[in-house]
Amino acid sequence: MTKLTICIPSYNRPVQLRRLLNSIEINNSFTCQILIIDDCSPKQREITACIEEFKELSQFITYIPLKQNVGFDENALNLINHAEGEFLLFVTDDDIINSEYLEKTISYISNSNAKLAVTAYTSSNSNNINRVFKSSFDSILCSSKDYVKCIYNCILLSGIIISRSEILKLNIKEVKGMIYSQVFWSSLIASKHGIAYIKYPLITIFADGEVGWGKNSGEPSNEFLADRKNIFSPIFYHKALFKTILRTQENVKLKFFQRFIYEYSIRSYQLFIRAYVIGKRKGVYLFFKSFLNEKFPLKQNYIFIFIYFFIILIFGRFIERFSKILFSKSPAQIFKKIKGVD
Repeated sequence: MTKLTICIPSYNRPVQLRRLLNSIEINNSFTCQILIIDDCSPKQREITACIEEFKELSQFITYIPLKQNVGFDENALNLINHAEGEFLLFVTDDDIINSEYLEKTISYISNSNAKLAVTAYTSSNSNNINRVFKSSFDSILCSSKDYVKCIYNCILLSGIIISRSEILKLNIKEVKGMIYSQVFWSSLIASKHGIAYIKYPLITIFADGEVGWGKNSGEPSNEFLADRKNIFSPIFYHKALFKTILRTQENVKLKFFQRFIYEYSIRSYQLFIRAYVIGKRKGVYLFFKSFLNEKFPLKQNYIFIFIYFFIILIFGRFIERFSKILFSKSPAQIFKKIKGVD
């Protein structure tokens, strides 16, 4: 049976880490390592004490408390380099594992040729199962559309599974401060081997932990990155995403960047809804103004940005609410269904 390493990047979230470790159940039918690397967080003592509570998992846990902050992206590489498993499952410390699907997931990757996979997931505030494609397990990349799927489904680190030997072959360096390095290395592996979608909802995301980006010494200093509730924070996250996509495009033969900016523009509806929820119409206006100032390379696709701005500025969330009443889905969910993306 394939050995799996559960890779947990830790930073300042002892309460959430305890919840994650409580969710992990390991039986004798598979071999597993739980690798936790704390990125020299201010609450490292609490995190160490939390890990020591789990006596029943002690034989599986490898814990590395860093003495210097390196940042999220470097810490992900640390996990890859210190892992012992043939395959690595990434889970951020403010999500949980639905262990009833763990054995099935390991069985699948043991018996397939997949080098990169993403598992389905649920959200703590919804019963919807996300990141599932049709009824099959596999989707092989063969077009720019598929690359866009890969990008969007690898933004969430939790539930990404990679072959350790394949990612080591890439010899990836210089990822500090990327924020989305997982998109970069996942896309590079996918360009060679495709990507497998595992339909078991192995992960439940909570996303309720403290944000480290923007305020620790190993990441770019930016107050907006650290505050998930700030109207402008998506702009700074997405600047990093665009840099990552451009770097990815430079390293793969298939030209997919134009397809990505089209898909990005279509999905931008959600950004304006978020701005409305936080700041109502004034928030939509301020976000729109700030977004335009960044001059993202959207070209003619800016038409979608202007359309969404005016619709939400005038109607607020009326269209979204109407869509949910009529179709039981938001406009963004309907779009995903039609386009086959997640």
